[in-house]
Amino acid sequence: MKRRETIISSVKESKSTATPDQRENPFESPITKLSNQGIDLSQIGTIKTIVYQPPSETFEQKMICQAMYYVANNKNRKARDCLKSAGMSSFNAKGWIKEEQAVQKRNPEEKKKYFNQTMPEQFKVKTND
Repeated sequence: MKRRETIISSVKESKSTATPDQRENPFESPITKLSNQGIDLSQIGTIKTIVYQPPSETFEQKMICQAMYYVANNKNRKARDCLKSAGMSSFNAKGWIKEEQAVQKRNPEEKKKYFNQTMPEQFKVKTND
């Protein structure tokens, strides 16, 4: 019986105690990692943050643009649905949203473009109704 108890206790000790917030985000950029560590990016002259707006021509691009709009308006569930409809897995969509929130936090003017505004027409998907 002692051997079994030793095995069970060693398995319990080896399990990761990291919370979901502490796990590594595969979508996290190096710039986000620096800002999460408390480093002021404005003090570093060599790092220039660039916010890329994807074109909105294909269905997938429109869904990504809609997801950016919904993240800016704090509607993460709708953003996740848009990304899933574009073919992204739920796990990847969750990571993408977390990184997009970090980008919008670093660049408030990006969030201001969409926050409490109507969705731009070029983001909407045209249907044959």
